[in-house]
Amino acid sequence: MQAALTEPATSGAALVSDPTRRLRDNLPMAGGAYVLIALTFGIATGVIGRAKGSSFLLWFLIGGIVPLLGLIVVILYRGETREPERLCPNCGKDLKLYVQVCPRCGTDLYLPDPSEVRPPGAGRTPTSATRP
Repeated sequence: MQAALTEPATSGAALVSDPTRRLRDNLPMAGGAYVLIALTFGIATGVIGRAKGSSFLLWFLIGGIVPLLGLIVVILYRGETREPERLCPNCGKDLKLYVQVCPRCGTDLYLPDPSEVRPPGAGRTPTSATRP
């Protein structure tokens, strides 16, 4: 009976109203909400990036590090799957129309005639400049 009289009486309401105790009790899960948000945005960003023809892992990391900004950027990101193509006149490598120097042979490329521009995914047209 003596011990009960010397201990301070604490009720459940007193524990909840103490802000330092509430913070101390939630400290182990303080970053849990951010981790959940980062994983969700990372997966969403990675899936959209992969659908546009880019790397899932790269977009997952971008979406996980900067969640909302990464998602906005991947939505605005332009995939290169629909770019018109042409052939290098020197080595015959398939190149996107905007490429100015052939990465294989180093030839300076200029704007081609409209007849040389192909839609993306079209088969190679044999020319005299291509090598086997």
